[in-house]
Amino acid sequence: MKSHAQTLSNWVIGCSKILVPLVGLMKKEMLKSDYICSDETTVNVLQESKSTNYIWVHQSGERHNRIVIYEYNKSRSQDVINEFLLNFRGYHQSDGYVGYAAVHSKDYIIGVGCMAHARRKFMSLVKVSKTRGVADEIVDIMNNLYKIEKKCSGLPVENIKSIRQSESVVFLNELKDKLEYYKDKAVPKGFLYNAINYSLNQWQKLTAYLQDGRLRIDNNDSERAIKPFVIGRKNWMFHNTEGGADASCVIYSIIETCKANNVNAFNYLKYVLENVHKVQNEEQLFDLLPFNISRDILKENRRA
Repeated sequence: MKSHAQTLSNWVIGCSKILVPLVGLMKKEMLKSDYICSDETTVNVLQESKSTNYIWVHQSGERHNRIVIYEYNKSRSQDVINEFLLNFRGYHQSDGYVGYAAVHSKDYIIGVGCMAHARRKFMSLVKVSKTRGVADEIVDIMNNLYKIEKKCSGLPVENIKSIRQSESVVFLNELKDKLEYYKDKAVPKGFLYNAINYSLNQWQKLTAYLQDGRLRIDNNDSERAIKPFVIGRKNWMFHNTEGGADASCVIYSIIETCKANNVNAFNYLKYVLENVHKVQNEEQLFDLLPFNISRDILKENRRA
């Protein structure tokens, strides 16, 4: 006799199989864009020989018709991101994890870094220091860059690029000068030394956001997108099988894409699971994507 937990798990896996074509089409649409952001986190799968496996998140950089895709993989190697971005051309934003280096070395992909990730390394020093020091000076400059970004919020992308070129460049030049000045004065392999070297090694990617007003100064959106799995991991702790991990990725992809487009995920899933069997071609499936589906249809279905 099946337990309630097993029955629920089977329902989730069954629903995920119905939704796979939608997620596949979402991925196809995402790869047509020229701006994608990625991140990854660990996940435990009991019936897998490796103790540590990974959930990767990819989301379209554009905020309009935003897509969020989660994928389970046994590996964190560069092969995973290479495969996902095989047909992609454009800007790819991530943190400084070395696994992204091979993708960013391609002529048709421009790597965009994460200033928040760089800032975090200096903030860890600021928090433990009792007096102001080099880390505080560097954080102050980075904070000025974020003040400019706050001022740019909501402006047309052309205006954002112009403001960054006239204002942000000044602080970025100051930041680089300070990093290079203190690089040889920091204790080799110490926390400050490592923080400085991270920023200098990532410099081209950290300043890439100047090229296009659509680009963001950091990859915080992706870090927030991966949090449902980070938080969930503390509650459910692990997946029992790879199939369960894959099913979770499908469900999470739909729910988070709904949230990103201000669509009620419950109403959406209820309608799609009841009606997706009527779809006869890709065009009709496209109309069911979270950012395309009629809000009126969802409202009517909710009342039904």
